[in-house]
Amino acid sequence: MSTRAGRVGDLLAASSIERLGGMPAIVRTDGCDIVANYENHWYRIEVKSSSGLQKHRTKYQFITGYGRTTKRILTADKIDIFALCALDVRLCYFVHVSEVQTRTKRIAAELFSPAAESETWLRAISLV
Repeated sequence: MSTRAGRVGDLLAASSIERLGGMPAIVRTDGCDIVANYENHWYRIEVKSSSGLQKHRTKYQFITGYGRTTKRILTADKIDIFALCALDVRLCYFVHVSEVQTRTKRIAAELFSPAAESETWLRAISLV
């Protein structure tokens, strides 16, 4: 994934959070790309992007681990929420960090929708 695609994902996630009523700021610190205030609570968000479905696939794949050589799993001491961004359809799927226990996460393409964007955001913040 290119640096540009990562930046596009950050902007897409920030735009989604803003549209859902939050106040995001792109910070790009180690393990956290966005901090957002929503209803007087702060959330640390790591953005992961997928440029599109691979040929003959029905799920988007996101590399949720961090680290250059050995990928490690992000935990609640660093972030609260993953914003998984499908760049080709310009939608996000939000997941609380406790629901990602592996270095990769796959999400079915049909789960990306404007309604799911809102539903997954509300679910993710309810678990923080």
